[in-house]
Amino acid sequence: KRLAGILALSTFMAEGEDIGSGNSKASANASTPILVCHGISDMVLPVVMGKSAYSLLKNAGYPVEWREYPMAHEVCLTEIGDISRWLQTVLGNIA
Repeated sequence: KRLAGILALSTFMAEGEDIGSGNSKASANASTPILVCHGISDMVLPVVMGKSAYSLLKNAGYPVEWREYPMAHEVCLTEIGDISRWLQTVLGNIA
């Protein structure tokens, strides 16, 4: 079944190099919207890891958005607002 969306906060792709090969891109979720958010000062998972995940998804053809924030491995009000707007859009499009 199709997922409504994927929200990725300060994360990375453990097996990202396989994202576009074989059956890894299931047709049910090929158009699932993805939002990737990351703090530019994150010392737990450096921002380059999040950007790498975003690039892998984008290059594989997924509808992915990138947002970065002046913060560490945490959340900020701007990010919460962006997440809220994204969730309202994604969940508002469920038929």
